[in-house]
Amino acid sequence: MFIMKEKKPPKPTKSIKLAPEDENLWQIVTQDIKPLPNKTQKILENPRVSSKAKPIPTKITFETLKPSGTQTPTASSFQLDKNLQKKFENGDLHIDGKIDLHGLTLDTAHQKFTRFMHRKIKEGARFLLVVTGKGTGALKRHLPMWCETPEFSRVILQTRTATPEHGGTGATYILLRRKK
Repeated sequence: MFIMKEKKPPKPTKSIKLAPEDENLWQIVTQDIKPLPNKTQKILENPRVSSKAKPIPTKITFETLKPSGTQTPTASSFQLDKNLQKKFENGDLHIDGKIDLHGLTLDTAHQKFTRFMHRKIKEGARFLLVVTGKGTGALKRHLPMWCETPEFSRVILQTRTATPEHGGTGATYILLRRKK
């Protein structure tokens, strides 16, 4: 029989200042929470609920949680049929281009990625593989931001982590929209 040792919770690194309406929402959400028995953790309460904050509705629905700037999906977001979606998720599509950015500096990798994307878009490629390396490196963190730039977001249909045979968490599949 295996018994797991209880880990201590991590120490908070820094305090986050909430907006007044977020503080009010937090109070509503946590008002009925009770500590577990035999626990010695301190319960932190926030007595600073602002009177300037907007009133929070007591009934929380999708509409009350929906951010004000949220856009609804466009017709182009639904260009994947179930068959293509499954092939994309499983990495079963023919890879039209692969680039390995692993080990490059952030600036060099960004330039190389940009040139690669422009070339593949011009060629009419559909399914790409970008290798960034495993771990929590800067390339892995920045690749989604590069894909979301106006330059590429209009042509990228979807991205996802690659399957293990193509690099797993150290690689990303990019599915490009079809050329019109």
